Amino acid sequence: MPNRRLFITAGGRIGLCSAESQIGDLTSIFLGAIYPCMLRKMSDSSGYSLVGGACYIDGIMDGEAFRTGLELQDIVIW
Repeated sequence: MPNRRLFITAGGRIGLCSAESQIGDLTSIFLGAIYPCMLRKMSDSSGYSLVGGACYIDGIMDGEAFRTGLELQDIVIW
């Protein structure tokens, strides 16, 4: 797929994300969102930036992630 890349999360899940993603980016799911996305910690530690938009992560596309006890936290996106 053009402009996409395969990845494996630290938890071992396989996914497909933007080609702009890098090692160390965070897979994130926003409450109420349809798809997960990638976030990158800003170099000045003031928040996160959105990387490339929606991504696919096997096993968490239909709300399964919220049934597995994932850690919830507040973040700032710039």
